[in-house]
Formats: sequence, structure tokens, C-alpha cells
Amino acid sequence: MKSAFESAASRLEEQSATRASYVSTAREDFKGRFSEIFQANATTAASDATALAAALRTVAGYVGQMIDAGHEEDTRRKKNNEWVREHNDRNGFEQFGDWLFGEEARPNMDPGSAPSFAPASASTGSRQTPAPGGGGYGGGTSSARLEHLRTFATNARGLDEGLSSAPGALSGHLSSFASSCYWGTIEASGVISAYREYLRANENDAVWAVTVADAFAAAGGEGAVSTVSDAGLAEALAAAGVSASRSALSIDPPTAAGAMPTSGYANDPVNTATGNFIEPETDLGFTGLASNLVLSRMYNSLGSGLDTPGVFGPGWASVLDQHLSLSDEGARWVLADGRAVDFPREGTGWGRAVGENYWLTREPATSADLTELDSVSDGVHASSELLVVRNNQGGWWAYSLAGFWLGAGSGPGRTVSVIREEPADLRLPDGGSVTVGAAPAGDAADDGVSAGGPAGGVPLVARLSHGRGRFLEIDYVEGRAAVVRSSDGRRVEYGYDDAGRLVGVTTETGTRSYRWNEQGLIDAVVSAAGVVEAENTYDEQGRVILQVTQHGRRVRFAYLPGRVTVVSDEDGTRSNSWVADAKGRLVGVLDSEDRRQSMAYDRHGNLVSLTERDGSVTVHAYDERGRRIRTVTPEGADLTYGWDEHDRITTLVTATGSVVSYDYPDGITRDPCVVHDPLGGRTMLEWDDGQLVRVTDPVGVSVGFEYDGFGDLVASRNALGDTARIVRDQAGRPVTAISPSGAETRFGYDAEGLLVRREDPDGAVWSFEYDPAGRMMASVAPDGGRTELEYGPTGDLVRTTDPLGRVIERVVDELGNVTAAVLPDGGSWGFSHDAMSRLVGITDPAGHDWVREYDRVGALTAVVDPTGVRTDTTTDRRNGTATITDAFASATYTFDQYGRPTKVAGADGSAELITYDAAGNPVELLDGEGGLTILGRDAAGKITSITSPVGAVTRYEYDACGRPWKTTDPTGATTVLAYDADQRVASRTLPTGEVESFTYDA
Repeated sequence: MKSAFESAASRLEEQSATRASYVSTAREDFKGRFSEIFQANATTAASDATALAAALRTVAGYVGQMIDAGHEEDTRRKKNNEWVREHNDRNGFEQFGDWLFGEEARPNMDPGSAPSFAPASASTGSRQTPAPGGGGYGGGTSSARLEHLRTFATNARGLDEGLSSAPGALSGHLSSFASSCYWGTIEASGVISAYREYLRANENDAVWAVTVADAFAAAGGEGAVSTVSDAGLAEALAAAGVSASRSALSIDPPTAAGAMPTSGYANDPVNTATGNFIEPETDLGFTGLASNLVLSRMYNSLGSGLDTPGVFGPGWASVLDQHLSLSDEGARWVLADGRAVDFPREGTGWGRAVGENYWLTREPATSADLTELDSVSDGVHASSELLVVRNNQGGWWAYSLAGFWLGAGSGPGRTVSVIREEPADLRLPDGGSVTVGAAPAGDAADDGVSAGGPAGGVPLVARLSHGRGRFLEIDYVEGRAAVVRSSDGRRVEYGYDDAGRLVGVTTETGTRSYRWNEQGLIDAVVSAAGVVEAENTYDEQGRVILQVTQHGRRVRFAYLPGRVTVVSDEDGTRSNSWVADAKGRLVGVLDSEDRRQSMAYDRHGNLVSLTERDGSVTVHAYDERGRRIRTVTPEGADLTYGWDEHDRITTLVTATGSVVSYDYPDGITRDPCVVHDPLGGRTMLEWDDGQLVRVTDPVGVSVGFEYDGFGDLVASRNALGDTARIVRDQAGRPVTAISPSGAETRFGYDAEGLLVRREDPDGAVWSFEYDPAGRMMASVAPDGGRTELEYGPTGDLVRTTDPLGRVIERVVDELGNVTAAVLPDGGSWGFSHDAMSRLVGITDPAGHDWVREYDRVGALTAVVDPTGVRTDTTTDRRNGTATITDAFASATYTFDQYGRPTKVAGADGSAELITYDAAGNPVELLDGEGGLTILGRDAAGKITSITSPVGAVTRYEYDACGRPWKTTDPTGATTVLAYDADQRVASRTLPTGEVESFTYDA
């Protein structure tokens, strides 16, 4: 055993020089903070080996000391046993001699002293390196040759392999010693544990090196020196479960104790993100009530939930491609953006979507909110069942039992219906067919729903129709969308290459182009104005590794281990790190100053906490349907939400007891008909098929609204009948605005739908000119003055020329920030920004500088003017205070948990206080001298009286339209206002009886 422990110590000592050489090689070209961490870890490892070898030799020394003590005890026992044997063998003559002359003295029979072992000192240590994500990297970068790091890992593991059997062998020796040696005990399990921890820490160092090397490789560093932000490397290590720094071993010292000798005749016993490029596009859409009628598509370089290319070719998913795929195991819902949501089987139905707030059920087509579907109202589905996906916000998507999309909605008047080319004969993937809503014979799941889903032979969507009459029509060529026309006459054409890939989208304002590379991926997007908005370089996995922005910035994307994506300049500067969890959800963002914002989610994908860069935490709680039921803010606001069985909000309650509640007229309408405020006031809302037609406040003031057949607002009327009207064209654009007094403002549009003319009521005409891409190039005032606009190659406005020929130029940097404005006289204003595009400096034409400073969350904290005068703002969100200090004074503002100011304290100790009612209206103002001003309010919150600190009262009265019309001052004098039909003051009657009249031009 002694030899084994001495040999183990020698092997550790013999490896020290070899390990040092491996470290030295790895550090060649290794620069930056992580080079320092690597060296610190190596130094710790060397110290660990020295301490461990010393502990092993201590155990060996204990064994040697115990051997010597054992030999001494054996000699003592031998002498005693010999004396006893001789004594017992003496004959009578010898015994008589012993009696007469005395017998030979017996050897010492007292127990010998137990062996004494000098205590070994404990070996402990710790590193001082900041933890990953702790903000300890200061926005720096590190660089290295990744092959050196990988070689270090390989060589270090080779050395450790030669030591791997030692802990087990030494442990075996200790066990044998304990069972066979009765002369003492040695406790060295802590040393064995430390040896195992030493090897584990060595492996951590090897994994550290490989992880960091992989991060450098992801940043394009194979065969060369690569640079990555320190924050990104820290997140990669954290995500991989690798400690960034190595802690020194804590070795429990070995102990030894000798057995107490009895002498005598008997022997006494003794354990990160995908990198896909996405391009969302909206080709046609509407405003107002028909805003959910939209033709959208989404490109994804890593593919989508579609099994085969959609109607816009490879890589693209669209609203026209969404469907349900059904199987015995469950259902997969492919959304308009290509995302796939899975519903697991539960009996004859389906469970909640995996990680989402969606539910799939079979429902009668006659369900109240499905009756607006064209396929139901025209009788095709009137007596059948549909598959319906619902969320927790009132939205729904209806599908046939074969999985074909039929429409979507979110309440009365908001339904979009799908009309297909072959609505009565939907082909199934196996070539069979089924009438819409009926399961095919012999190809159904237990509940009668057809297995499979839309694939080849799917009847294409020919029309998307809104319940208010708006629609989009789609024409196809060889299965690809070729032309889309809107009901208002707009048109979009799509162009494809020989491989069927979308290369151009043409509208009235030009062609938007997509360029494809040899990998079959979009590597450039070019606007109709010819601006290259993005140019991508991909790796072999289809992930973007370099993107050139429209402003020329070359942005590197490095995909580090653990789903950490570092986005930076090519040299690693101006870096932001994005951290995703295993489900691809964003859980952390580190800005260019290594300040982290973190998010946490529940198992259904709901955000449960948000930790901001200053450490402030907002927490949310949800019910079983994923509806938010509570929010606690960093300022201490505690809000509780109540919901009904139709996923409509019913109450909002604050921790201070204020309650806002909502009533609904039926089980379908999602808009409240009554809102109860915390003071008991009732606001009434009247709806007609999803359109708000009247609002009446708590004191009876009402406003009415009228709409055209498309659901667009065309008139608003006050309580006296004064009406403002809007005349619209077929596209829903305002062409005439008529005030209640009859004044008209007219608008004119060109064939592209751009505003080119505005005529004011007084006849003044403004005109506007555009380039082919739809960008405004000039505006002409009624007096003929012309203002011209020019754009640079990046698409930014760079020059403005006013009617007098004076020119102002703008200079834009590669982040799109304005860095300079050059005035007509040649003078220049300069603007400087930090890595997060925050304005940090302003320089005037004379060279004077203003400096701006920010806190961790980007809030302005200080401004220094050219003379050095500094104004500071200090905010404490937790305590609800903000202090503003300038060269002459200081004031501290106190806010309540809802962000409302409640106190203003001066440096002299004076304070002003503000008190609010339950509805959040200020009702009491206490000035610095103790004077109290009281504000009286009506049920609608309007001020009806102001009582001054001396008790003087000023009163206000309002007319039927809610306008102030009468004021009575503390002396009883009154002032009366009268209004014209356009809500302008027409006359004012003074307390003296004098009347002031006001007239207005057109």
C-alpha cells in the first residue's frame, strides 16, 4: 500500500512538465480574457497536482509510520510472551531460587502509547474569475487558433487516461488495509475523492478547450486566428454545462490512528438556435375590420412544416398552404408562417398542442361563430362537422375532416372564408377523394376523421373572402401562384425561375427580387428601389454565417455550443449574444456591454418571468388555458386578471383594491358592452356585427359611428347630431373628408394608390411626386414652392432641397444611424452612437460637444453640455424614486407602483404631494407650504371644481357633448363658451356680459 501511494504521487509529479508544455502550445496566438482564464485554469491544475501528490505521500508516510509502530509492538509482545513461557516452564529448583533471590523482572505490561500521526493540513482554494453571464467581461473579445486548443484537449486526455485507474486501485489498497491491519486505521477517502475530482476537472478543462474551439470554428476560424466576444464564449460554456473557470481542489486531509495496545496474550481486532434565415412578406392586405384578410408568406432557409413545396415554391410557406395533417398518433397543424404545431391523441380527440395555447376539437358546422363561413352559409357544410383549432384569445381556424383549411375568424364580422378550385371534391394523398366534411371510407381514424392530410393533388385556394365583401383572388400556373388580385383592383404578379423558385414579386411600385445560390437558398433580397436589403452566406447546414446589411455592415453569425448565437462584426466587436432553450425559445440576450436580459417560460410557452439588464424582474402567472391571471412588476404593482369561459377578460384588479370589470352581451361577441370603472362609473358600448356604433360615458355623453358595407368608418356624430363624414373610393381610401360645417378636404391618388394631391377647404392644393419604387421625391406647396428629396444607394434619405434651393445633407453609418447633418452654409452637426446605437454625443458646427450617458437598460442618466455643466438622473425602480440633479438644484420624484408621481421633494426639504382616486385621477395636490388644492370630478373623471388652499372654489360645467361651457369663479362670476359644429369655440361671454366672437377661415 505504501508503495502504491508513493508511485501514484510520482506519476502526478512526472506529468507536470509535459502538461505545462501542452498549455504553452495552446496559448500560442490565444489572446484576450479567455486566454487569461485558460492560463489561470492551467495554473490551478498544476497546483492541484502538487497538492494531490503531497496528500498521497502523506498517506504513504502514515503507512510507513504505522509499520514502524507495529514492529515495535511486535517486539514488545514477543518479549512479554517469552517471559511468560520461560516463567511457566521453570522447575521447582528454579522456582525456589526465584523465591529466594527474586525472579527476573517481567517486561512492561502497561499498554503502549498509540502511534502519533502529525495532522495533514486541508488543501482548499478558489478562483476569482467572474461567472458566465455575470457581466464580468466588459464587452471584450478573445482570439485563438482553434487547432491548438483541440490538440491540448487530445493530449491532456491522453495523460489523464494513464491516471484513470489510480483512484480505484488506491481505494482497493485502503480497503485491504482496513480489513487486514489491526494496529491502526487510516482514513484517506477524501484523498481518493480529490483524485477523482482532479481527473474530472481535467476533463472539464478538455471540454472547455473543445467548446471554445468549436465556438471559434463557428465564427469561421478553421486554420486561422478567430475572434469571438467574451460574453458569447461564456454563454457557450454555460449552455454546454462547462464551468468557465477551475476551482482549486479541496482535499480532505488523510487521518491515521493507531490501535490502543492491550498487550497480554490475545491479539485484539481493529454530473443553444437554428440560424435559419427568414423573410416575412405581406403582398396584399386591408385595413379596418378586414385587417385579418391578408396574403402573407414566409421564407425559411431551413425549411418549414410543409412536406412538399407550397404554392410559392421551395422555401416558402404562406396563408394559402396552411392545413391539418391527421394520423393515428395525433394531428399536425401547419400555420401560415410554416410553423408546425402538434396535437397528441387523447382517446377519440386530441390533447392540448405541445408547448402552445391551441386546442383542436370536432365541432358542428352550425356552431354560432362558424356560421359566417361561406362554406357553411351556402350549405356545403351546413349539416357536417368541422375540425376547429382555437386559441385562448378568441381566434379560431376551421378545417374539413380531411384537413383542408376552410376559414378563420375571431368574432362577429371578422371571418375570412376560403373558396377552392374544387370545393366539392377534395383529393386525398392516396389519390382518393372525399366530399368536403366527410371522411373517406376505409381510411379513417377511430373517430371518423380521415388520416393523412393535404399533399399532392390538393385543390388550390382560389379566393379568400371577408364577411364584409373584401376579397383576394389567386391565379395559378402549374401549381404556382402567378397572380393575386384584390377586390379594390390592386394586383401582384409572381415570377419563377426554371427550377420553380420565386425570383420576383411585382406590384404597382416595382419588383422585389430574390437571388438564389447554389445551395438552393435565397442569398440576397433586393427591394423595388434596387437596394440590396440583405445578402447572406450560409454554412452547409443552411444557417446564415455572414450577412451584409443594406447599410454595408458585415454581420457575422456564430453558432456556439448550447444554442448560443453570437451576432457581431467580423472581428467580434459590436457583439450581441442570443441564447435559446431546447425548444428554440429565446431565454437570454446579452448586449454589446455583456448585460443580459433573461426570459423564462412555462411548459406551454408562456412568458413567466422577464429579468431586465438591471436585474429588475417582472413575473407573470397563468391559468390552465394559458391566460395571464397575474402580473407583478419591478415597481411592486400587482395586477390580477379574471376571464370567462369564452376567454374574454372580465376583471382587472389592483393590489390596492381598484377593480375594472367588463360585461358582454352574449357568448359570441368578444367586445364588451359595459365597462365598470373603479369608481362605479359605467361606460356603455354598442356593437353591430363587430362594429362599434355608439359609446356613452358614465355621465351620458355619447358619440355615434357609421360604417360602409366594407366595415370602414364613414361618419362620426356627437350628441347634438353634428356629423363628420369620410367619402371613400372602392379601395377604402378617403377621397373626401367633410367636416360637420361642410368644409371639404379632397385627396387624389395615382394608379399605384399613392397620395398625389390634397386640396384643402380653402382651395389650396398640395401635390406629391414619387419614384418608380413608391418613394416620395418631391412635394409642391400651394404657392408652387418645391421641396425635393434624394435617396442614397442604401435607400436612406440623404439630401433635402427646399424651395429656395437650400440643401441639407444627411450622413448615415453602417447601422443606419445619422452621424452628420450638413447645413446649407456648410456647417455640420455631428452625432455619435455607441455599439447599441444610442446617441452618446452631439457636436455643433462650432465644435461644441454635448455628451449623453445611459444606464444598464438604456435610460438616459446624464447630459453634459459644452461648458461642462452636468445634469444627472438617478432612478431606483424598486423604491420608486428618480432624482434629477443639475448645477443649481436637485429634486427627487417619488412614484407609486403604477408609475404615477406622488411626491416631489426639493433639496431644501420641501415637498409637493399628489393623491389619486381609485380610477387614477389626481384629486389632491399638497404644495411645499402645506397648502392643499382639491380637485372635484364627475363620474367620467372630468374636473368639476377646484378648491384652492384658502377654500376658494372654481366650478366647471359641461354640455351634452362633454365640452366645458361654463366656468364660475370663487366670486360667482361666470364665463360661458359656445361652440360651432366643428367643435371650435365660436363665442365667449364674459362675466361683464361682453361677448367675444371667433370666426375661422376655410
